[in-house]
Amino acid sequence: MSNELATREGDYIRLTQKGFSYSDLIGPWLFSPEIKNKMDQYELV
Repeated sequence: MSNELATREGDYIRLTQKGFSYSDLIGPWLFSPEIKNKMDQYELV
C-alpha cells in the first residue's frame, strides 16, 4: 500500500512496523458498522 502502513499478503492485510505504531488510529477504520454502533451505545459506569 502506498502509505506504507500495511501490506497485502494473499488474503490478509498486515500492518507494517510503521502501521503498528499507528494501530490505535488504524484499528477503528477496520471496525464493521455493527461494531461501531455497539461502541457508540456502550455506557461507561
